[in-house]
Amino acid sequence: MIRTQNIPPALLFQAPAARPAGSAGSDRVELGQNPSEFTPVNFRQMLALSKSDQSRLDRSVGETASVRLPGLDKVWAQGFTGKGQTIAIIDSGFFPHADIKDRVVGYVDLASGKEKLSDNWGHGTHVAGIVAGSGKKSDGRVKGVAPEANLVGVRIGSMQQAIDGLRWVIANKDELNIGVVNISLGETATQSYKNDPWCQAVEDATKAGLTVVVAAGNEGERGPGSIATPGISPSAITVGGVDDQGTVDPSDDTPYLEGSFGPTAVDKLAKPDVMAPAISIYSTLSPSSGLDDPTRAHIGKDYMTMAGTSMATPAVAGLVALLKQARPDLSPADLKAILQKSVYRGDQNLPIVQADAALELAKAYKAA
Repeated sequence: MIRTQNIPPALLFQAPAARPAGSAGSDRVELGQNPSEFTPVNFRQMLALSKSDQSRLDRSVGETASVRLPGLDKVWAQGFTGKGQTIAIIDSGFFPHADIKDRVVGYVDLASGKEKLSDNWGHGTHVAGIVAGSGKKSDGRVKGVAPEANLVGVRIGSMQQAIDGLRWVIANKDELNIGVVNISLGETATQSYKNDPWCQAVEDATKAGLTVVVAAGNEGERGPGSIATPGISPSAITVGGVDDQGTVDPSDDTPYLEGSFGPTAVDKLAKPDVMAPAISIYSTLSPSSGLDDPTRAHIGKDYMTMAGTSMATPAVAGLVALLKQARPDLSPADLKAILQKSVYRGDQNLPIVQADAALELAKAYKAA
């Protein structure tokens, strides 16, 4: 049974309100306060893609359809598939797709208060399939990184609701056994992480024992300093994107052209922390949703390809669940350090996640 909670919708589609003079955003935003201060989420923007990238987006399904991370097949071969782990996804909701619906153990709709699974944009459904899709509708051809993990969905429509959703996850983490949070969302960072309400919520989640995995953003054309919030948080595992060229060999990977990169604009922190495939990622489809673009490659009515750091992030969140399955005693800081220390850099000098190396380091890691 899916555990749901009916919460009145927050105010949506309001222009950002002006802050009182001298506030500089320093006051912590608590659950339900000032929802009009945050803009609505533009899920389409989360998938920013230049015209020159379109041909890469439409690649046919290849070996990376399921094995999205280098070495992931070796992790699965050791029996680590996410069983017993729960990942919360703060996004546009879930369509009741056969690949995910049976493992949704909790769901809350902060956008409309509805109790049934729904996703009129399709972004959250695609993310959920990358994290934990079973591959049921494709005979295993398109499968998530942690295909036996459980899911908790937090449906949001504004940035304030995303912050509220993270606080809801903190409050319900023990009851729902949540260990990992995926946030394939963000907005332009305009202040230090120390004063940013979203980053404050990430910090609280990390202190509560949750590993928070966040998209770097798709504003790479802005140059250095384009990392979105809450990816600017030092506590978050911030994920950038690479084009894996349709192979599982990371030596031919190149940067995802749209991906945001650091250092962060205000605090000058090195970001992203790690990188993962972001181009031509097939995953679960919410049919006729806002992002169900008929010009993009589909597999029937069940899967579609998308691109962006939104797609790279859930691959890493799924891997974190596999590492937690292997070593439940590891802290969020331990897991972040393991991912960073086990990356493949190669001649490109990019911190590309290497799943099997991360697992071997996790198994031998001395917890803090």
